[in-house]
Amino acid sequence: MIQTALDSLTSRERRVAEYILAQPHAIMNLSIGQLARLSATSESTVVRFCKKLGFEGYPHLKLVLAKNHTELTSNVYPTVHRSDSVANLVEKTFQYAMQALQDTVCVLSPVALEKGAEALLRANKVVLAGVGGSGAAAEMAVQKLLRLGIHGHVCSDMSIMPLIAGTLHPDDVALGISHRGRTEGVEEFLDIAQHRGATTMAIVSDVQSPVAHKADIVLQSVCPESPLGPEAGSARVAQITVIDALCLAAAVKIGDHEERRG
Repeated sequence: MIQTALDSLTSRERRVAEYILAQPHAIMNLSIGQLARLSATSESTVVRFCKKLGFEGYPHLKLVLAKNHTELTSNVYPTVHRSDSVANLVEKTFQYAMQALQDTVCVLSPVALEKGAEALLRANKVVLAGVGGSGAAAEMAVQKLLRLGIHGHVCSDMSIMPLIAGTLHPDDVALGISHRGRTEGVEEFLDIAQHRGATTMAIVSDVQSPVAHKADIVLQSVCPESPLGPEAGSARVAQITVIDALCLAAAVKIGDHEERRG
């Protein structure tokens, strides 16, 4: 979560983030004043940093660290070198994918996932927007939605996204997918959909990103930049697995939803 939020932090907040990433074990035994001094910032900066990431404060951050990580490491993602053999590259590729899934399951909110599943089941139609690899993930999502009997469409053309968003109604869902959360077309799509009264959802790695800010429901998929950039397969693996979890939650709820409607 900290790694994906780095671009949205101020220079002072970034110093706090970088210290935590470099010394994760030490945080458990540091007071807020000690962390402020060691990161050359202030206690108020530490508090702002924690709240920007969605925590109630520094004690909440420490509690989550203690709960989710029994053994903290400063960098669990492998480093790729030009001298790596093909066998090493294969192993590191799979390490990236597996670590992305482990990181995602730590930050993905079950509450947000349940809200998303309910929104899908209530929707008259679901329109997904994504570009590049995120667009491919959106295509896969539509196939899963159709199998659940949910009316879904995909838009991967940014010039068309505003037009489609303008046709949405309050009983529709607009779902934007963007790895970094900074795809302007997807941000505009959600903004227009929101003004039209539609329920907006986003699958992003940075919950402080522009795309996330336009969403009523945010589902976080985590994968820091790999040597292949934001289009790396590990980023798609995380996105698609979040989509799988969302659709599975909807599938489980279909029976209850139909009974309530009846």
